[in-house]
Amino acid sequence: MRVLNLFVIALLLAVGAFEMGRARAARSGSDRRRTPVVDAVQHAAPAVVSIHAEQRRSRNLLIRSAGSGVIVHPAGYVITNSHVIRGGTGVVVELWGDGGRYRAQVVANLPHNDLALLRIKRPRPFPYVSIAPTRGVMLGEAAIAVGNPRGLGDTITVGVVSALGRDAKLAGGASLNNLIQTDASINPGNSGGGLLNLDGELIGVIVSLMPSTDGIAFAIPGDQVRSLLHRALGGSPAAKRLPQAAKDVQPRVSSSIRDAPPAAAGLPPPSVGRASPPRTVPMRPEDFGMTVRDTGGFIQITRITIGGPAQRAGLRVGDIVSGVDGRPIKSELDVVLAFSATRPGRVYTVDVRRSGVEQSAGLRTP
Repeated sequence: MRVLNLFVIALLLAVGAFEMGRARAARSGSDRRRTPVVDAVQHAAPAVVSIHAEQRRSRNLLIRSAGSGVIVHPAGYVITNSHVIRGGTGVVVELWGDGGRYRAQVVANLPHNDLALLRIKRPRPFPYVSIAPTRGVMLGEAAIAVGNPRGLGDTITVGVVSALGRDAKLAGGASLNNLIQTDASINPGNSGGGLLNLDGELIGVIVSLMPSTDGIAFAIPGDQVRSLLHRALGGSPAAKRLPQAAKDVQPRVSSSIRDAPPAAAGLPPPSVGRASPPRTVPMRPEDFGMTVRDTGGFIQITRITIGGPAQRAGLRVGDIVSGVDGRPIKSELDVVLAFSATRPGRVYTVDVRRSGVEQSAGLRTP
């Protein structure tokens, strides 16, 4: 009996050790599978959307073309290709995560650049991606394409940055310059989608694939996207007012598609509903313990929270913010873009003008 009891105890210990070992192996396997690509996709994919341009040919015939887009501002500004919405009498944007569908206003349409800027609305902010400077894009670095190929919905492919500075002519006649070439798998419907780096930043907007070839596709670089966003929203005090839809494209879609009222004025809230934990988090000046005001010509600090990061950095009420990390600050949009990809512990160099004297402060992310 004693020998039997010892055998049973040894057997239970062996089974327990095996189960613990299997659990540890499963956990370590999950850790191994969580690659930088997984992190980047979880971070940025909620901001990549499907776009449907509707053309009503008759009372009973509604044609819908499918493409992709990327939300580049938490107030609901979406970048896509001009050819994605060409001829549309109504444009509908469908989100990746919650499946929400929103009618879109056309804020800007530049066929010669094959870029268009749309606007969707709801009371809370949208997930969005920050735009990486094109000068930082590296040959051979990983390139993640996210879009809506052939109307299948959210699809991810991975390749590398194959070349920079390519020129191409589209079937519609537009000649595009300084494109990013990638070998990530691209199909019709990917147009307007995002080409991301491993930080989940937008390095380009997918525009076309070269016919009769494999592994050659192009994306419009992020600098051109940023330029369009600045021209459309950040050029004057009127940027704080929401742009109206273009006269030649009046969205007409079913009432089941959401059309929420505009978000409250001022800078957007920090929460954008990304996967947890995010690699980067967009923030507002308020998150750094300061409030700013757009005077129409410059940004001025109007309030400093005692003990907050701004006070610890030495910033003061009345300081005029002239730059963040070398980026000129002239409007609220500039502030949003400056803090659009914040990592915990990151230190920003904030340039201010105080009593006519230029000074710099190190503002640490809380």
